[in-house]
Amino acid sequence: MDSKQRIKTDISIQEATRRHQAITDKFTAQAHENFRIHAFKTGDEAWHLGNPDYVAREQMDTICPEGIVHDRYVTLENGYVELDAQALLHWDNPEYWDNEAQDMWNGDDADAIPDEGVYYTECDIEYQGWEATSKQSKSSIPGSARWTSMPTMCISCANTMPGWAQTTVASTSSSWPDGSTPKQQPTACATGAATREAR
Repeated sequence: MDSKQRIKTDISIQEATRRHQAITDKFTAQAHENFRIHAFKTGDEAWHLGNPDYVAREQMDTICPEGIVHDRYVTLENGYVELDAQALLHWDNPEYWDNEAQDMWNGDDADAIPDEGVYYTECDIEYQGWEATSKQSKSSIPGSARWTSMPTMCISCANTMPGWAQTTVASTSSSWPDGSTPKQQPTACATGAATREAR
């Protein structure tokens, strides 16, 4: 079937945005958990979501399986394809999204994938004193989550540890769009937790 041929879809831009955001939220939660536990060191290979956000290949495959889901997500998140009438028209057309993804990965346009985009690369990450806004806050998709990575203080021993804060462009919620519960901001480091246990 020609990738330009219409495949009937009833999806609205609101539902398409919700589905995309559900994936973004899962990536954000996983990336910040990775940051919290220092899962990567500089030079490790991983999927870059925006500094300091990285997920392992296996984590990418779990959240965003290879195929139409993966192709659709990365092309939309990188801004290579806009979430417009054309994207909605081909929403369920795997050939269309495969072609767009191949063009993005293999094209001659150096700007096709932004520096703060989604791509597989070597990690370049610093854990100490990091203070930056993650890629997720710059999403081109309406309703995206905004995450800020910042040092936070242990409530028990005053050690500095990685932390983060989140706001949502359209609204705030105690759960992700898919209904799962987000991971909570850590309040005590290992040293502080041990101190409290001894009291």
